[in-house]
Amino acid sequence: SAGACAASRTWRARATRTASPPQAAAAARGAALLVALIAYFLFFAQLFCEAHVGAHVTVLIPPALVILLTTPAMDPGLEPATAARSAVLACLLMKVIITVSYCGAGASKLHSSIKSWRKGNGHWWDGPTMQACIFEGLFMSNPGDATSFGVPTPFTNKIQRFVVQYPKILCSPLAAGSVAFELFAPLILLLPANPTSLAFSFAGVGFHYGICLMQNIDFVSWWAPAYAFFALDAAASPALAGGGIGAWECLAAAYAVAPIRVSLGVGYVLAHVLACAVLRFFPQIEILPFSAFMMYSDVKNLHNPDLRATLYLTDKPHATGTLKNYCFPFCRPQVVRLDELDSLSFKYFAMRHGGGQEPELMTNVTMTEELTAALKRYRALTSEEPSEAAAAAARDPAQRARTLVAALDDARRAFRAAGRRR
Repeated sequence: SAGACAASRTWRARATRTASPPQAAAAARGAALLVALIAYFLFFAQLFCEAHVGAHVTVLIPPALVILLTTPAMDPGLEPATAARSAVLACLLMKVIITVSYCGAGASKLHSSIKSWRKGNGHWWDGPTMQACIFEGLFMSNPGDATSFGVPTPFTNKIQRFVVQYPKILCSPLAAGSVAFELFAPLILLLPANPTSLAFSFAGVGFHYGICLMQNIDFVSWWAPAYAFFALDAAASPALAGGGIGAWECLAAAYAVAPIRVSLGVGYVLAHVLACAVLRFFPQIEILPFSAFMMYSDVKNLHNPDLRATLYLTDKPHATGTLKNYCFPFCRPQVVRLDELDSLSFKYFAMRHGGGQEPELMTNVTMTEELTAALKRYRALTSEEPSEAAAAAARDPAQRARTLVAALDDARRAFRAAGRRR
């Protein structure tokens, strides 16, 4: 009948509109991003203590997913100018996330330096702190190592052994450059996107590769992909070059077509900035991916007896799928407890020393005479070094570092020879 034919035509028209390929693709993309965001918290929350993905190394995944989920830049049917402005806004929001994270890390180092200076100690950028951070890499690295978590790091052990010899000539400039890069990172947002966004992406990835090479900590695999928002910055597009498109104009254009999603995306970024500023006053609170990015902000000095230091040794592989080095009793929760050390499938030893306190040993190995003697020699060069010997050794920093590295090598050999505690 005519009525049936008309109804059939109406149904087909609606089905055609519903199944429009661009709209279907947009819906599928949004659903996939939402599932990925939920899955991130369900999956990575269980791996807080894993060596390669635990804690801060993956914190840029949620904001990237949120921004991709909330931007209207890829919505079908948008005016090209609106889509372009929405893309600029999306890149800008992620650039804020990244640079504010760096700024938080730099501000933490500056704050620690001020506190240390007030106590009569050095600053983060003086050299000894960077020397101690790189020296810590020697707790785990071996002469034959050529990768760190799959990232090529050829000659990493040789480079570490060389750099720690020069706390002033090499470590101090590296430290000062690191603090400056982090603290002033947000200033990149004030410069023209072309060519500074691309240049900053190379600088950022290079910064993290240097950390991987010197400290065997891999942020490269997880933070480098986030630099796509810099390297492919929509604001640097030749089509927009010289167009004078401002952030507010981009925000207004995106908000006009997707007010709820854009509000959620901007709200997340504001929450990230607020958390970065506020959480430094509550260091015991852990609400990742929000963070003050205070890791590695403490001022260190291998030869300052007033500072509490840690030496740890293990035959656990420094690789994906293992426990991270900072989930053991000397660290903040979540950690392997002292009473659980004997349950581990690998040998482990940690020593807290200095700071005017007695050495504290945490281990599941037998404390042999060789290991005990090696640790005593190590402390005699660090937290228990006589003042006259320290003053004499300080006149030749390179030889002082070589002597300490040799003592570390002796301790590692003695540890490997020690058996499990019964």
